Amino acid sequence: YWTEWDWDEDTETGTGRIRRTNLDGSDAELLLAVPDEVWELALDTAGSKLYWTEWDWDEDTETGTGRIRRTNLDGSDAELLLAVPDEVWELALDTAGSKLYWTEWDWDEDTETGTGRIWRANLDGSVMDSPRKPPVFPPAPTVAGIST
Repeated sequence: YWTEWDWDEDTETGTGRIRRTNLDGSDAELLLAVPDEVWELALDTAGSKLYWTEWDWDEDTETGTGRIRRTNLDGSDAELLLAVPDEVWELALDTAGSKLYWTEWDWDEDTETGTGRIWRANLDGSVMDSPRKPPVFPPAPTVAGIST
């Protein structure tokens, strides 16, 4: 599984894609195409789900929406789990604990600083909370892989 982002400078529109292939590179296929930038993927093979993060930026209003979505491993039954006003970056699953973790990044162009936060929710997107808020710093926070 991997992501792609195609941006057309002339129309100022883009398409995010999620693709997959067999481990030997055969049978490559397009699972999903979305109008937003797709960044991170996380697999729940036991639950047969694929999770991903998206970022939708509106140049006119200079606002954006970060989203976390999931689908079946074959690309069917895509659903929105969460939408937040900041960029959603890293994504990690704790399937044994039924949790997903992600980072948000809110950048201030005027001060050239940002605030990063690590969030978690249940795998269905419910009960969102922030167990940790890192200090203000230039790079975005990163979620390390979770092993159970």
